[in-house]
Amino acid sequence: MKRVMLGRLLFGVVVAALVVGQLPVRAQGVPPAAQGGAPPAPTPLPPVSSDDPWFGAVQAISAPQAALNAGVKWQRLIFPWDQIQPNNSGEFQQGYYSDADIDAQLALGLEIIGVTVYTPRWAARDPSFGGRSVPANLQLPIDDPRNYWAAYVKQLVGHYRGRINNWVFYNEPDMYRDNDYHTFAGTPEDYAQVLKTAYLAAKSVNPDAKVMMAGFTYSWDKEAGRPQYLQRVLDAIGGDPNAARYNWYFDVVDAHTYGNPLNAYAVPTVFRRILREKGLDKPIWIAESNVLVKDDPRVAAGEGPFRATLDEQASYVIEAMALARAAGVQRYSIYKMKDEAPENEDEYWGLTRNDGTVRPEYLAYQVAARYLQNVRGATYYWGGSQIPPSEQEITTLLASNTNRYQWPWPAAVNVVVLDRGAERVTVVWNGSPLPATYALPAQSRSARLVDKYGREQPLAATNGYYPLNLEPSRNNSDPRDPTAYLVGGSPWLIVEDMTQAVAPAPTYTPTPGPSPTPHATFLPTPSPIAPPRP
Repeated sequence: MKRVMLGRLLFGVVVAALVVGQLPVRAQGVPPAAQGGAPPAPTPLPPVSSDDPWFGAVQAISAPQAALNAGVKWQRLIFPWDQIQPNNSGEFQQGYYSDADIDAQLALGLEIIGVTVYTPRWAARDPSFGGRSVPANLQLPIDDPRNYWAAYVKQLVGHYRGRINNWVFYNEPDMYRDNDYHTFAGTPEDYAQVLKTAYLAAKSVNPDAKVMMAGFTYSWDKEAGRPQYLQRVLDAIGGDPNAARYNWYFDVVDAHTYGNPLNAYAVPTVFRRILREKGLDKPIWIAESNVLVKDDPRVAAGEGPFRATLDEQASYVIEAMALARAAGVQRYSIYKMKDEAPENEDEYWGLTRNDGTVRPEYLAYQVAARYLQNVRGATYYWGGSQIPPSEQEITTLLASNTNRYQWPWPAAVNVVVLDRGAERVTVVWNGSPLPATYALPAQSRSARLVDKYGREQPLAATNGYYPLNLEPSRNNSDPRDPTAYLVGGSPWLIVEDMTQAVAPAPTYTPTPGPSPTPHATFLPTPSPIAPPRP
């Protein structure tokens, strides 16, 4: 799918250098195979063993063995309506994938989430919009054959019943400015009707089907200064007298978060608060997430706004996944498994390249799938916050982008603590452009230090703390705000054996360090720079 990327990014500028000793460690910021030079690709880590369905990758079908080795358990695949029924509702053609393709993926253990998009011209309410058009006759009952959308959903969901039970209907309808619609040429009220019809039609042929809202970006509404699309869709559904009876016509909310790891925490948290305002408690997935690479020597990925180095992209993967865990995201997926055709001329998003070599982010994904699996609970906190942060502190964080393009990192030092039962994994990184050190209270007599490429070494506590050197962020890729540091510096993972737990160390009070000079205030107006994104 072709889409356009706005500033799905965040800002990190406040620095709090926490100085407690030095930790002799190997250099961060370079994948194992890249030390001392710049070879084509790093060597993958051994295959990850996992039974955790949390980890996904879009279109893993393009490199299934690499996906399995990375710990991927599910994938999203496109089912294009305009190819499945190109001429009329009596057709049901193959689309992008045959039944044999689908069955082969399932046999490998890769669960499939289906997303259906692209309205065929014959079924369009507004044919001039092509595949972006709202389907015609949505107001008709789902059993009326003139309700083409309902008839198609029944055929699609019924055909794959038992093989594909999770469906997303359309994609990123919030991506529009004035009458320039990028994916869906309709209003939130139109989308609410699309969703209602799809829900009733899908459940009529597969009661076990899960209906997911189209992925929402957050940033398009934010930069246009309008209420969130999710809010407006819920407002429309709320006027339906049968909404409560039919579960508000959806089972899952889908967020798409790009550019800065903090989006993986902030956007789901915003969406969850919008749901709670309606008295709803629904699962939230992140079905698309990544940062665009700019310096891959094996492909023509050029410079540009909102891009990251190969090394920064690897940091993004660890940080975003940790934050998504802390946000209570039910499932998470990277966009995407393999480059396939370059998007918008020079956009390459894959964990792997088309020649089969892997990017550093592939190793980072393997590290995350190994150490962030089967999490029982996770907490995000930052320098100076309570542990866990209070609701007011979280509210302050969410409000901090009111007059900015991005959310600022709440402090230089950012920490996610993950409870895995016998293990406690703590992910720590620096969101500021200045180096910092941090003293992490030791919870166990035994710990290992792991970097984003899976290199391990024993870690000893000093006076009850693990002293950590934190690499600064260099990713100020939003040209509208050069003080906005997006992807954090290389993260550390501290893995503690909780069968050897010790009494917690005394609370450590951080000493704030110097802060960068603030930039001028920005207002949330549409950006003149909107580089495309698939």
